Amino acid sequence: MMRKRWSAPGGVLTIFVVAGLASLAAAQTEQQAIDWCDNEGGTFSPDQRVSGCSALIRGNAKDYVAFVNRGLAYYEKSDYDHAIADYTQATQLDPKQALAFYNRGLAYYEKNDYDNAIADYTQAIQIDPTDPDQYKDRANAYDAKKDYAHAIADYTQVVTLDPNNADGFNSRCWDEVLVGQLQPALADCNRAVALATNNADYLDSRGLTYLRLGQFDKAIADYNAALKQNAKLASSLYGRGFAKLKKGDARGGNADMTAAKAIKSDVADDMASAGVK
Repeated sequence: MMRKRWSAPGGVLTIFVVAGLASLAAAQTEQQAIDWCDNEGGTFSPDQRVSGCSALIRGNAKDYVAFVNRGLAYYEKSDYDHAIADYTQATQLDPKQALAFYNRGLAYYEKNDYDNAIADYTQAIQIDPTDPDQYKDRANAYDAKKDYAHAIADYTQVVTLDPNNADGFNSRCWDEVLVGQLQPALADCNRAVALATNNADYLDSRGLTYLRLGQFDKAIADYNAALKQNAKLASSLYGRGFAKLKKGDARGGNADMTAAKAIKSDVADDMASAGVK
């Protein structure tokens, strides 16, 4: 029987062929269990999907895809321990498939277990080095560990594999700012903004880059544009205020920075960690 299986959070479609099933729980037909587990049509709740996948697993304890799909349902319930257990079972059933390693890495990341997340992303990348999402999520884990050099290397892989990935350019820009690589950061932020002109986050990142470069008029222009898209973006308000102070506008600068702190009380700490202090 052919069954279409949707991957977890990254959104990549994966198709598997599985054998016929043994007996299922009396409360469900075989087709119901398949539909629930596969989330056919995207209409079933995580609890229904867990139930359907569990029935399939009772019928076939070696159903790799049922474990992956049940792991995804647990993940969506924020039950990361059960998700990890299912993904672990899937990796043992078929260690040549990247999906279960990748999904388990996502669950470890949600538990703030960044080392295990990185290990699983790395295993997934070794199996399939062509998926930019795997590099992106490993970079996120490196960022959480403040290992910006490895994060930058992974974002480089993201934009190499997907040259129109604006998020990849923006993320690499931000990390380059954090390590003081300001000219490469500006080039990356310019690329991100060119790919998505009105994205407030990308404009905010370029505003930070200009701020660190001492180009305060350009920083203010980008922050103005970002705030036009999102008036509550605390980092842009704070950055614009900082730039105004540097230009001698104490009233305007203090007003922006006070407004930013009202939105996000620790915004000054966030900006200080990015070199704005």
